[in-house]
Amino acid sequence: MNHQKVYLRNIDTHRKINFDYLWNKFCKHGIAMFKRILFTLILAVVAQGILAQTSRQTQQRLDDLLEQKARCLEQNRTKFFYYIQIYNGKDVNRARQLLRVYLARHPESKAFIKWENPEYKVWTGEYMSILDVEKAMQLLRDEYPNALIVYPRVH
Repeated sequence: MNHQKVYLRNIDTHRKINFDYLWNKFCKHGIAMFKRILFTLILAVVAQGILAQTSRQTQQRLDDLLEQKARCLEQNRTKFFYYIQIYNGKDVNRARQLLRVYLARHPESKAFIKWENPEYKVWTGEYMSILDVEKAMQLLRDEYPNALIVYPRVH
């Protein structure tokens, strides 16, 4: 490039603009700015890659935990139920009679006698959730006013 000074007359201010001066100023400060912008872009790309990898790992971990919870629920499904206790007393004949009457009135329901020293208990149903047992309890409340919800712990 020829080192002659190139001037452009600015119509609004009637000043001369020295392009060599502007080019030198850009080179002095523009390169530093360019480096900062380039560094920022590289940093953003690297950070996005790290976050994407972390996001994939987190998603995989969540999927594993959900699968593990589903397996645990499936295994425990046969062990833990809510029941409705309709009788509690020491008379085994009364418990058997109440069981027969209950099964005659509710043939679709499960019921059994459970003995816990020194009393006999008549338990009905095998309900998976508290909502199900509450619905059944509302239906049995008139027939068995002393009924209560039990949730036994299996050891």
